[in-house]
Amino acid sequence: MAERPGGDITRIGLQAWAEALHNEAIHATAKEKYGLLRGHFVDVARRTQADGTVDPDTDPEYIAQVMFALDLTTALQLDQAPSPRSAYWLPQAPISGGSGVGSTGGG
Repeated sequence: MAERPGGDITRIGLQAWAEALHNEAIHATAKEKYGLLRGHFVDVARRTQADGTVDPDTDPEYIAQVMFALDLTTALQLDQAPSPRSAYWLPQAPISGGSGVGSTGGG
């Protein structure tokens, strides 16, 4: 999920998240970066509402809040998984019109 040249950034993100509880400078940086990510999720929510994938009556801020929580939870699960493949219970196909959460799309 988060492999980049030079290593897995998921662990760095988790460490920064934990350190932000004790260090105001890191907290300010993390708050700014997580705010950007949450803003991206708001944009995604609005685009999916506009294209009819998501109910337009749902508050895009709420959708972003859920997406953000899932992003952080997924990062924790991937970090704690015994192997990279064991965490791939997540949908491999779009949920809308797909075979649902937990499906690998393989039938």
